[in-house]
Amino acid sequence: YPWSRPHLFTQVGVALYLVLLRTDCRLKASRIGVLLALQMLWVNLHGGYAIGLALLLAFAVERTRERREAARAWLLLGAALAVTLANPYGWGLVTHGISELQSSYASTYIREWVSPLALRHDPALYMVLGLFALLLITAQFAGGPPRLLWWVSVVVTGLMALRSVRFVSLFALAAVPFLADNFTTLAARLAPGWRDRLRRPLVPLLCLATAAGLWMTATGRLYALTGSDLHPGLGADSDGAPVEAVEFFTRHNLEGPLFHIYDDGSYLIWKLFPAERVLIDPRSALYGDARLHEIRAPLEDPRAFYRLAARHHFQAALIPHNAAAYRRLIVLLRQDSQWRLVHGDARSCLFIRADGPNAARAQAWRGLPPGPPAGYAFEPPTALPARNPFLDFFRRAPDPRDHRHYGQARLAESTGDSVQQLYHTREFLRLMPSYHWRYGAMQAWYAEQHAALDRPSGIP
Repeated sequence: YPWSRPHLFTQVGVALYLVLLRTDCRLKASRIGVLLALQMLWVNLHGGYAIGLALLLAFAVERTRERREAARAWLLLGAALAVTLANPYGWGLVTHGISELQSSYASTYIREWVSPLALRHDPALYMVLGLFALLLITAQFAGGPPRLLWWVSVVVTGLMALRSVRFVSLFALAAVPFLADNFTTLAARLAPGWRDRLRRPLVPLLCLATAAGLWMTATGRLYALTGSDLHPGLGADSDGAPVEAVEFFTRHNLEGPLFHIYDDGSYLIWKLFPAERVLIDPRSALYGDARLHEIRAPLEDPRAFYRLAARHHFQAALIPHNAAAYRRLIVLLRQDSQWRLVHGDARSCLFIRADGPNAARAQAWRGLPPGPPAGYAFEPPTALPARNPFLDFFRRAPDPRDHRHYGQARLAESTGDSVQQLYHTREFLRLMPSYHWRYGAMQAWYAEQHAALDRPSGIP
């Protein structure tokens, strides 16, 4: 969940290269074959394959300085460069990666592509600077000649991390072996024999911490603690992708062209191609900044949607309601008699034109999901669960089905149904108190709306 993340292959690739190119390794035919196969796989999975080439270059320079297997190291680098062209686009893949990094749209509107230097008070920047300072300090006190390979990996990934937030985790991964070696050397100088004394208590503690981390991830508690919408599972997450809306679109044989946002393009290609062509998708370099800014315009000014619709002849619009900019567009289309809301779920709204090829379906609006059951009582705010995130975190694992109440409340807000919003907010607060990052704001809203009912309890 929730999206394909091919840059994770780059993290795996860097880790494997650092293991395979360790100081005492010998460049046997088997090791060279593994490295070339890994490079060929890497270049077809993610653009971070260039880091592998940089590591091989540093390794070749190291072996030349040591006068040990230098010829084989340089031949390995040359073979890796040749293998890099073994992709469907050949040299074009290199130019594609460069244009992706130069996209002004991505570096402005896509948060993971924004530089940490441009984000105020973002912990990513302090993490990068802190790690680099720690590397320099420990390297100074540890003594001994540092490996060129490690310095190259740290500098290259560090510069990438300063260029884009998404590479901060990659920089941390590259820095860990360097830091571990520095601390090991420093500890051995200050306290000889420390390994034997600490190995026995540290191993079970590390195993216990690993087991706890896996348990927290598998049960969803880690996501609740960090304030994430993610849930453990396989497939497409209905919070991150328009799963229900697209299923409705295909089940009722609706027709496009379909307006949608940048983030939904990849899922729509998977589910609707070739019957429907997407307007945009996250492969930003394929479309260019002008197209990307054009598609984003309705989120800045909802009325720009009509200019876009006149150009592309939209017959349907798929709009998430998880941000204020999207909700403004939903409100605009709800007020327009030419557009009908035919589907709403915890993540998205689906509109179709009332006078196009979908006109027959437009006459029958499905409406919002079911509201309060018969006899449901809107309890006063004092009846809400006590807010104790720490205890709730251990008492009960978050359930994605309960979390859907948050999305349904957001949908009701977008469509102006205050009773629906009150009901789903109350259910979310009752079932999901461990989501303390949202709990306070939703609790305050519930108290305000409950007061507006002008009675302590009962159905409004």
